Amino acid sequence: MNNEQARHRLAPQFNEGVINGPCALCGGRTNPERGPELFLMGTFAPVCYECGRQYEPQLMDMLFEYRQSLLEADVRPDSLAADDDNLSLPF
Repeated sequence: MNNEQARHRLAPQFNEGVINGPCALCGGRTNPERGPELFLMGTFAPVCYECGRQYEPQLMDMLFEYRQSLLEADVRPDSLAADDDNLSLPF
């Protein structure tokens, strides 16, 4: 991890209330959705997808894969919808 990455420690968190605001890193729009989103570690300061890709590309890949699995779980008739109150991120 280089110095730039160390300054921008990012973490996924479940965004229950659709926390909206400018990106904590670049000031751009975040366009968050309810569900797992990226934040500065230990805060509720949202991070846009572009900065997430720049600083933590593997974490962004995992975040999008997880979001996709939630969508697919809701669409398949043989599965139960995700219980958001008991949802925990797998990473």
